[in-house]
Amino acid sequence: FYSTMKHLLSNTLLLCSSFLLICTASGNCQLPLGVGSYFPGVVVDITDDTPQDNIIDTICLPLRSMDITAVVVDGIVEVTMTQEFDTSVSTLVLDEWPALNQTQARYQLPLDEQAAVTAFRAEIGDRIIEGEVKDKDQAKKEFDEAVEEGKPAFLAEQNEPDIFEISCGNLPANQVVRVTLVYVAPMTVLDAETYRFVLPTKIAPRFNPRVGTEDPSLPPLINTGVKISLGCIMSNEVNVESTTHEFQVIQITSTVTAIEVSDTNPLERDVVIDLKAQSLAADPQVFIDQDDDGTSAMMLSWVPQPDPSTSSDGSDKEWIFILDRSASMQGTKIDQLRAAMLLILKYLHPSSLFNIVSFGSSFEFLFSEGSKRRSDQDAYNTAVAEINTMTGNFGGTVILDPIQAVLNSSAIPTHQRIVFLITDGQVSNEDEIIEYVGDNLGSSTRVFTLGIGYSPARELLNGVARNGDGTSDYVNGETNDAIAEAIQRQMATAMDTSNSTIVSINWGGVTGTQSPFEYPSLFVGRRFLQYFLANTTSPVGDVVVNVWIGSSPTSYTIQSSAFIQTNAIFESDVIHSIAARELIRDLEEGRSPLHANGNVPTDDQVAAEIVRIGVKYQIVSSETSFVAVDNEGWQALSSDSTDPSDEVENNAVPVATGLCFPADGMVSVEGKGFVSMRNLSIGDDVHIGNNQYSRVYSFGHRDHYRMAKYLQIHVNNMNTEPLEISSDHMVFLADGRAVPAGLVKIGDHLMLGKRNDNAQIESPSGEVRKIAVVHRRGLYAPFTESGTLEVNGVIASSYVSLQGTEYFQIGSVEVMSMHVLSHMFQGYHRITCWFAFESFCKRETYNGEGLSQWTSGPLHASIWFLSQSEYVQGVLGIPILFCAIICSVVGLVMMNLWSVILYVLIAFIITRGEKPLFQLNRRERTKQ
Repeated sequence: FYSTMKHLLSNTLLLCSSFLLICTASGNCQLPLGVGSYFPGVVVDITDDTPQDNIIDTICLPLRSMDITAVVVDGIVEVTMTQEFDTSVSTLVLDEWPALNQTQARYQLPLDEQAAVTAFRAEIGDRIIEGEVKDKDQAKKEFDEAVEEGKPAFLAEQNEPDIFEISCGNLPANQVVRVTLVYVAPMTVLDAETYRFVLPTKIAPRFNPRVGTEDPSLPPLINTGVKISLGCIMSNEVNVESTTHEFQVIQITSTVTAIEVSDTNPLERDVVIDLKAQSLAADPQVFIDQDDDGTSAMMLSWVPQPDPSTSSDGSDKEWIFILDRSASMQGTKIDQLRAAMLLILKYLHPSSLFNIVSFGSSFEFLFSEGSKRRSDQDAYNTAVAEINTMTGNFGGTVILDPIQAVLNSSAIPTHQRIVFLITDGQVSNEDEIIEYVGDNLGSSTRVFTLGIGYSPARELLNGVARNGDGTSDYVNGETNDAIAEAIQRQMATAMDTSNSTIVSINWGGVTGTQSPFEYPSLFVGRRFLQYFLANTTSPVGDVVVNVWIGSSPTSYTIQSSAFIQTNAIFESDVIHSIAARELIRDLEEGRSPLHANGNVPTDDQVAAEIVRIGVKYQIVSSETSFVAVDNEGWQALSSDSTDPSDEVENNAVPVATGLCFPADGMVSVEGKGFVSMRNLSIGDDVHIGNNQYSRVYSFGHRDHYRMAKYLQIHVNNMNTEPLEISSDHMVFLADGRAVPAGLVKIGDHLMLGKRNDNAQIESPSGEVRKIAVVHRRGLYAPFTESGTLEVNGVIASSYVSLQGTEYFQIGSVEVMSMHVLSHMFQGYHRITCWFAFESFCKRETYNGEGLSQWTSGPLHASIWFLSQSEYVQGVLGIPILFCAIICSVVGLVMMNLWSVILYVLIAFIITRGEKPLFQLNRRERTKQ
């Protein structure tokens, strides 16, 4: 039953990396030799004041599941990771342990190095603790104090830019603890048609050059029950490819795609999935979101197209290849390196110069006297022979020394120097290497990086390329095609001579902060990203981009009407978060406004500015952390609240009209058993109570990916998961009345799905004992022929009350039950499905809002009607009621056709599709 609760796009993925112990599935613990593996449990450190004399120092806290939901929308990805831990006594290593008081659990997660962590929350049972970003020292102090006082507490902090560490204190026994982390990041563009999604799955052992040691190999991964999935919403249809994992694709609509990884051992390597669109936008695009604090954030995204006239043959370049031959490169990595280098040599122009530097604990040049011409056959043969015999026999990984030697050497005046660093990047001094490249890059030198292996250090490789005025790429997979594609992309970029440069960007005439402070390098075929934090939400004008491409100035104008809004799609203000993350990166790498004009700010000044940005935009950084302590941010309500309904109302955030159930709401389908909303299909017969079933003939709303806030209603007399439902959706009280869920109070009795088959329902009604507000993904509104259905054991209506009331009202007059009125109005739709189910209803389509073609017009018409004065409602109310009665009572085909025509005509006239009549100009109104 538990496995069926997991929804299609939030399946289980063990992403955690152990910090102290690796716990096996049986609960036995092994002592690891280093950080870098995965585990189905979390280490709990026991304090010294335990009453037992012979107690061990650690216990295993089993990781029950980890759900990953990745949503990709036109080049931006939002990833929600939820981990569940079981603190029941029977699952612990200790035979008897009454509680986990005065204990801490600590573990690490690998993240995208470009990610901005935007949300952190913990749930203990049915209580929610919301995290808040604070200065890291203050956050740590509050966490420690809470642990000392015996309060449940959580601390989420950035260990490295690509490593996130979570600490948990005082987890109560016999509970399911759920920790949720949300991050957003821009996606990589490989070419004019391809976005790349990368989900890091491993923290590899890293060599410390100061100590001179590297973590040994680690225990094998545990992959039982691991599933990975993501949803993709693009402007056109995509083809899905992956050289790292097997996968299945579910094409939901022409622009909405669900992807599920089916690889048997998905955690052995980073998940890399390429999304190939028919054609990505060739011209610049602007994404925008607006925050409640009165600011807007914009993201300029552009993939400059290749121009054959600006491509070089490479004859005027000196190529220096810095190759990692350390012990970590043994096995398939060194095989990939050899294959890559042999292919690169074939790309080199005969007149170009080249040299090879091998490194590990030490380094050596292949041609100590200097670079050789590719046309020198002896030099070429020497290089091929050296490459063919390369092994990982150079010891540890010291990258900085060979980079220093190359950048400090004299450049050849007649040649541009192109440095290629090819490595897995497994070192601990990433910041030192990145900073050195930025400080010592010559005017005629560019540094490119190529990641080798399944879990390369992307933070190092991306940072070196960014500071080296180059690009980074990765070999994903062992096939020759995977190697060739990565080499071809990097060589084409390195040979481009257009010297394209952003001159200026006018952000619609508004003031604000540009991020990053300096324009990034512009490369053909590679995605250019620039952000702007505006000081206003007032209308923003057109964005104008002035750029030099080759020797020609060019200007692009992106009209404000073409801006892509992100607020309605993502849970957080994604553009604000990513832009703020880039501002912090500027400060960390010395390119911020504080460093302009040769200024050298103090470490305290830099740290203070990072804290200001992190706290303002609520993102984790090197100086800020999430802390969640005790009751802070709890949204759950208990039965002893003084006025429960008021507390729910104050905590709730209004939910968009028409939303009903989240993706993991459960229904019982005849012949299938329990099915989640995301897996429910038109034509299924769902349980509606008293062992009766009714067919699903339509979905008023069906959106797999949008985030929304739902009421979570806990009811006695049942042991199912609580009902999660939008506040306007109707449920049935024990006396049979259908009321909006937002009007339900603690102490009310709801109608339950009575059965006689030993199912979970024990009583026909249950008392509401708690109400909470939760974030969930997915919006589903299934319509049944009876107008009712049982969801998580509670009988609910198929309909919402747009007025938020039990009765349909014209002015202040209560006319009839909203549930009855809605069911009458759906008469035309039900009749149509009776006569043309297979050819019509099962082919239902949904627009960008997730609304079916039957729902969009009537919904907007209803919203328009409810916004009118009492007089207008009174005039229109009578024919609307008459139409509803006609639709419901008359079941003949002719009347069905009449009601369809009348209903669609009214909706179309009022909304003109989705545009209200009063917004039309005179010509449009006359035409209408």
